[in-house]
Amino acid sequence: MSAYYLEHANVDHIQKHFDDFEEEARSLLSLGLPIPAYDQVLKASHAFNILDSRGFVGVTERARYFGRMRSLARQCSQLWLKTREEIGYPLGTYQEANLVYPHVSEKLSRKEVLGQAQTFVLEIGTEELPPHDVVEATEQLEKSLVQILGKRRLSHGKVHTYGTPRRLAVVVENLCLKQMEEEVELRGPPVAKAFDQEGKPTKAAEGFCRKNNVPVDSLYKKIDGKTEYIYARVKESARYADEVLSEDLPTIISGISFPKSMRWNSNIVFSRPVRWIMALHGDLVVPFSFAGISSGSQSCGLRNSSLANFKVETAESYLHTVEKAGIVIDVQERRAKILDDSSTLARGVDGDFIAPDSLLQEVDFLFYFAYFYGLKLEIILKYLKPQLRLLILWRRLCPFLVDMMIPS
Repeated sequence: MSAYYLEHANVDHIQKHFDDFEEEARSLLSLGLPIPAYDQVLKASHAFNILDSRGFVGVTERARYFGRMRSLARQCSQLWLKTREEIGYPLGTYQEANLVYPHVSEKLSRKEVLGQAQTFVLEIGTEELPPHDVVEATEQLEKSLVQILGKRRLSHGKVHTYGTPRRLAVVVENLCLKQMEEEVELRGPPVAKAFDQEGKPTKAAEGFCRKNNVPVDSLYKKIDGKTEYIYARVKESARYADEVLSEDLPTIISGISFPKSMRWNSNIVFSRPVRWIMALHGDLVVPFSFAGISSGSQSCGLRNSSLANFKVETAESYLHTVEKAGIVIDVQERRAKILDDSSTLARGVDGDFIAPDSLLQEVDFLFYFAYFYGLKLEIILKYLKPQLRLLILWRRLCPFLVDMMIPS
């Protein structure tokens, strides 16, 4: 089949098939038959894949073909919903899950947080992310979290970010257990509106005092610009870090932007679907939910391994636990391993290791382990190099390549 798709498929015939499948799908849609119409859309998609494998589809044509198929698929979906509605939804309707988000109990929080500052870790597990998305998302994650910690009066130490194909992680050293108390000055309404002609407080002044839980006699006056206002000093109470983070972490995650995003699960927008969330402050789970996923202490390792799912006991043990699961989470360590292994393989066949920086930056977030293969030059250059992001080991008349295993 490979020879057919790559070399012998008649482009003119396949293009005609695509047009025929498209026309048949439109005809079936006009007859109110969404399922047969969708079957024709799938056939058109297969025809497009053959054209693409034969190298017939350019960048502009690709966008046009995708647009045609996407339009048909949308019409099939809309017609399917319409027919379901007309016959009273015989298979039932989807109900939004009534998620009960976990909350930290008062007793548990107070018991667990007695002690020194502890490490905090947030890990967002997803389906495989594009390499450039990992880089951009980890940078945004660090920036947003540092801003929130400062705004929320949560002192902390160094902040480290990590990224792999299936996870975005941030580790905060020595995150305090409780906010610092702070006294702030709040401005109220202008004096002219806060007191009447007899000097008695108006409803505006009373409302300001009631809102901020301060007595009227604690108010004082200050000029701001050309207007005199009433002010009050209010001491903001110190809340526990896990309570504050539970409120802010969903906002931080939803605020991460990507060049191209997906929508799923009630229109949640992210680069790829989120599959798990781990959030720990010391050994305490920071409870919140995002995209229908509740945070916990569980993470995921390499697929089809004995540690495909594992528990992280404490935030301090996160990096060690992930390493035991076979994940090289630090990008610098990962790059060093790829370079060392590839160079060793190159020396083993008396070859030179060709590693463009642009390709290495992409490979950093695609693979972990290097393997050695010997293949014919024509196969490497024509088919494998552009599709598989291969690093070439070159020796006159005897090319080799380094392949990478997709980790998790």
